[in-house]
Amino acid sequence: MTTGHDQPIQYRGKRWVRATGIVVLGVCVLLIVLGSTVVDKRLAPEWQLLFWGVCMACACLAIFIALVDVVLLARATRQQRRELLDSTLSGRQSEDDGDN
Repeated sequence: MTTGHDQPIQYRGKRWVRATGIVVLGVCVLLIVLGSTVVDKRLAPEWQLLFWGVCMACACLAIFIALVDVVLLARATRQQRRELLDSTLSGRQSEDDGDN
C-alpha cells in the first residue's frame, strides 16, 4: 500500500502552469541567444531596445509563472496536510469510541 508521501502533490492546473513556464523559458533562452549573436549586429539601436524589452518582459513572465506555481503548490500542500490531520484525528476518535 502506498502512502501520500510517495506521490507528488497534485493541484488543479499543474500541467498547464508547468508547460507554460517551460515554453516561456524556452522562448526567453532563444531570444537571449539570438540577441547575443545574430540580432545584436543587424538591428538599429531603437529596435535593439525593443527586442531586449521583449526579452525582459518574457523573463518577467517566466518569473510570474514560477511564483504562481509556488503559490498553487503551497495551497495544495496545506490542503493535503489538513486532510491528513483530519483523517488522523478521526481515526483516533474512532479508536477512542471503540475503547468505551
